[in-house]
Amino acid sequence: DVGRQVLVNVFGNLHSWLIEASGRCALTSLRSYCDVSIELVGRLLDLISDLDDLMATNANFLLGRWIEAARSWADDETQSRLYISNAKNLITWWGPDQNIRDYASKPWAGLLRTYYKDRWGAFLAEVLAAAEERKAPNIEKATASATAAEESWLSKEDRFSTEP
Repeated sequence: DVGRQVLVNVFGNLHSWLIEASGRCALTSLRSYCDVSIELVGRLLDLISDLDDLMATNANFLLGRWIEAARSWADDETQSRLYISNAKNLITWWGPDQNIRDYASKPWAGLLRTYYKDRWGAFLAEVLAAAEERKAPNIEKATASATAAEESWLSKEDRFSTEP
């Protein structure tokens, strides 16, 4: 758990630096700030993968166990899809319309790499494009891309590891 917290703290620092560098890139168009923004996007996404790898070493932090527990209650395939959908919704959107997004978020292996990394990747693609053009990112477009990534994940029927 200490390793998880360290990586989460590093992520927070990188995120703060990215916000600062992106803002300065947009204001000044200085290559150094824009290059830092581009580098930080890659580091943030790599850090999510590292965190997923770390969490995958402990059975208590596996998305697969949560999904399989939901599946185990079902009497048929239709019910299984419903229970899995509800289980995924509870740890991401917390309601049909993103009522309280990330209210019950979990640092689980599988969820980090397939949900959070994809969501951040979609959002940061706009930040990256803006940095490459030395302009401010379009936050509405970035948010819409992130939401589309979330919706895609919620509709997938992937299997996740249940063993470290």
